[in-house]
Amino acid sequence: MLSDQQLLQLASFPSSVFIIFHNGWPLVVYRNAASTGIKHLGTARLVKLHYSAVESFLTSSNLIYLGTSESLSDSEMSTNGEMLDKNSDQSSVAYFCVDLNSLLTDEVTGLCGDQVKTELLHPLNFLQLSTEDRMLYSRASPILDWHRKNRFCPACGSATSVVHGGYKTLCQNNDCLTHKGCIFC
Repeated sequence: MLSDQQLLQLASFPSSVFIIFHNGWPLVVYRNAASTGIKHLGTARLVKLHYSAVESFLTSSNLIYLGTSESLSDSEMSTNGEMLDKNSDQSSVAYFCVDLNSLLTDEVTGLCGDQVKTELLHPLNFLQLSTEDRMLYSRASPILDWHRKNRFCPACGSATSVVHGGYKTLCQNNDCLTHKGCIFC
């Protein structure tokens, strides 16, 4: 498993892509909805930002590692809303998700600037996402949900911190029984 420092280093690679959530709702942009005003299945895309757009919000405790794909299979959105060509020379992409629940909704929807209209998609409407984005959403959503619902240690009640790319929580109380090997206290 990657250490927190290795994870942040991987996140800073130019090919790394970040999917943005706000209280469990993914940030999306709609294709062709501007001209018709109608939102159909598969018309929404997850907003995928690069490190430079989210680096000021990143900590090892809010960064969730989703995995790596061999190549870009869809156009990716950059920090200023420009599209990154899928035929670029990048050979693999590391996917991360970040829940920016500490920001206001307007701050999250404004991450791409004024030229791209983004909005938060209600989790029950995830079928509006493209097939690839549904897979990414299905990977990220339960992990983020688990972290929102399990903020405290079940043994002592102290706050927990996220480690190992979001796949483990660690009690911040060093005297807790969970640090001594007791699993079911």
